[in-house]
Amino acid sequence: MSNPYTSDKVLFFGLSNADLTTIEAFVKKGLMPNIGSFMKANSVGQLTVVDPPTYANTWTTINTGMFLHAHNLVHLTKPEEKQLTLNDSGNRKSKFYWEIISDQGLKAHQFNAPFSYPAQKINGNNVSDYFFQELEVADKEGVARFADEDSKDKFQQFFNSSKSEAKELLQDFYTEEIPNHLVFKSLKKKIHTFLSEVIALEKMAFHVIESGDWNSLSLYYNSLAQIVFAFTPYSFHKNSSLSKQLHICFKDTLHRCYTYLDMSFGKILAQIDESTPVFLVSQTGYLPFHSWINKIKTDKANNYYEYSLPGFVMLRSKAIEDRKRLYGLGGQDIGPTLIALLDLPYAQNFNGSLILEEESAKAFTKSVASFQDEAFEIQSNTLITEEQVIERLNDLNYIDGKSFSRTYWHPYLEARKQISMGLVDNAISLFEKIIEEEKTNNWVHGRLAGCFLAKQDLEKTKLHLDRSLELKQNVPEFLMLKGRLLLGDRKQRSAHKAFQEASENIGKISGLHYQCAQFYAQMQIYDKALEEINLEIKNSKHPAFYLTKAQYLMELKQLKKAIEPLEEVVALQNKHVTAWYMMGDIYYKMQEWQKAADALENAKINFKYANNKNIVSKTRQMLIEIYSRHLKQPEKVQEMADNYKKTIASKGVMTVVSGLPRSGTSMMMQMLVNGGMEAFTDDKRAADENNKKGYYEHDAIKALGQNVQILQQVGDKVVKIISHLLEHLPVLYQYKIVFMDREIDEVMNSQHKMLGRLGKERGEDKENSISLTNTFEESRRKAISWAVSNKSYVDILVVKYSDIIADPINKAKEINAFLGGQLNEIEMAKVVDPTLYREKSEKVN
Repeated sequence: MSNPYTSDKVLFFGLSNADLTTIEAFVKKGLMPNIGSFMKANSVGQLTVVDPPTYANTWTTINTGMFLHAHNLVHLTKPEEKQLTLNDSGNRKSKFYWEIISDQGLKAHQFNAPFSYPAQKINGNNVSDYFFQELEVADKEGVARFADEDSKDKFQQFFNSSKSEAKELLQDFYTEEIPNHLVFKSLKKKIHTFLSEVIALEKMAFHVIESGDWNSLSLYYNSLAQIVFAFTPYSFHKNSSLSKQLHICFKDTLHRCYTYLDMSFGKILAQIDESTPVFLVSQTGYLPFHSWINKIKTDKANNYYEYSLPGFVMLRSKAIEDRKRLYGLGGQDIGPTLIALLDLPYAQNFNGSLILEEESAKAFTKSVASFQDEAFEIQSNTLITEEQVIERLNDLNYIDGKSFSRTYWHPYLEARKQISMGLVDNAISLFEKIIEEEKTNNWVHGRLAGCFLAKQDLEKTKLHLDRSLELKQNVPEFLMLKGRLLLGDRKQRSAHKAFQEASENIGKISGLHYQCAQFYAQMQIYDKALEEINLEIKNSKHPAFYLTKAQYLMELKQLKKAIEPLEEVVALQNKHVTAWYMMGDIYYKMQEWQKAADALENAKINFKYANNKNIVSKTRQMLIEIYSRHLKQPEKVQEMADNYKKTIASKGVMTVVSGLPRSGTSMMMQMLVNGGMEAFTDDKRAADENNKKGYYEHDAIKALGQNVQILQQVGDKVVKIISHLLEHLPVLYQYKIVFMDREIDEVMNSQHKMLGRLGKERGEDKENSISLTNTFEESRRKAISWAVSNKSYVDILVVKYSDIIADPINKAKEINAFLGGQLNEIEMAKVVDPTLYREKSEKVN
């Protein structure tokens, strides 16, 4: 293959509700040697929690690379009032990754993925999770689709034999038989279901691997969720609410199930080549602590959706450095990465990013607009009875018997979905309808408070927050929100009290102590902020938390103590430029010149990962001073100067179109595209009344001030960058900038009219729109001045908008000459449409 990081095969293991903390504990005890070895040798990272964090939403996000608004599978059940019906894949609007792989002509096999019912015909075996849950129902409905009848018979034989083998193993997973005990029978059945699933998946995997006829093989262990929920209370603590006899009987069940799963994982892994990429993914976690278990038991429908832990990914791939800790990942990144590792293109409408090293990312250049077919539709034909639905939900611990509110679940989760899409007004409407029926639901009041805060309606924010706290005093998020509001009212003492109470109730919930710490830092109470961040670090060893701890210690003038957390940061993330810079700065202030130089050199080595240009320039300045004044090493200063010159334009030429908003940049982009160039765009912003021929933008470029890494993806394409962002361009490229220059009064009038057409408030107030004239003029001046002062790596051609309108062919010739003379000038000139020059005669008064 042309891409050295891709493979002709990828193996995927999906685990339900497997907590990374628990797995790491079991690995440490030697109970999971295969996964332990896999973790040690490869890359591991947590997945951010999808909102709402439901089983349906998280798995479908992972398997499609799209957020829930693209697939609409919010909950386990459908929002129907008359009958309780399990959800299926009929609601999704996007394809699963194995369907995409199959469409591209590769061989894909999928077994047991959640919400894959009804299974779609693919180029390979596609077995729905219903095949495992309700074999007779699945067979009757034709749920499990197979490549041929022989395969269907084979997999049914596998499943039937696995049930028999699981039955023989059962006695090894508990200590004694308790005849006629209903709870014992129920728990024993869960173990049997889990073992049957693991054995059947292992048999199916061996069948596919031995055939050699596969590119993608995916296995999902859904029954693990039942094991985790059912047996955690027996395993991690003594629970007085449990039968002593049952506790003794099942106290080792959980770790024995994990060990058995680990053994199966090792056996499958041993059958494939070591160079094959492997994903081990859990969609969410579960807190194995007494307080958490009590919350689940007393308030399942609320707390499960509020306190789900992050999932995780363990990944073996040549595209990522071995043993690298991964940060900032989401479930939406998994599917696209898996597809790309099979040397298939990346779809621009994916919500996820590729999990790649910077160097290997250069090899992944294939892309398509979308893999979705407009005619894509799945017909649902669920026949499972309501009683079976209730049993399934009870098995997954989402309900206790029949004690749940069907009318409450769906609108609550739908409202959460609306928030995640930024549609706060829609969420408020849904929450308010729930409140009419659920007046004493503290979570709904709390969510409403958050919505009204987003709308800056402080009166209603406080109203619903007070109601929530009256109903349940110890919800830490709401206590922190109360503290935040008090802080805004400058009631620092009361705010302090609220944060303190929040901290006492956080327990093991990840991320909340960090938020508390940030509020204390805002109040400049750094000793309390330090206490909170230390509590957070006990829960999570994330480099961001150690970096924050170092910042607080520096504020407290405890420079020497701040070194230790910074060392933790670089141990976890060796290329962390900010941490190395802070360490160098501390040693500099302590006048330990050689240690300062060593730390700053590490920062300099990793400048390509830096998002903050100030740190880059400060690092260089500090090193120059240390080498010239303190260490007396002028040769080092000269070496830095020589190396800096080598980096200038070292990554080739990049073509940029720039200018103020409404200055003709979109027109220029279209001219270059018509002339033969390709635009770097995500196609998210469609043409409209304000730009009838399109915008040619890429959203990620708008955050150039925070992340310049996106430029690595531009390549030979032309990219549009607004004028005030030009100064963030790194010296690594030679920039050819076509700068659109338009009379400032025309720009301001055009901006004002555009806002009016969009219905924005500023569009109703022309004085407000044109009040930014000086700001726009300064942006233009600074951009051109920056380009002129950086001639070593910037070439700029200033093109007047009015000149293009008046003489498009000659201006096309000038632009083409500037860019190398390879464009079609006639086609470029055809783009110019004088009728769109709507503001030429208007002046600002």
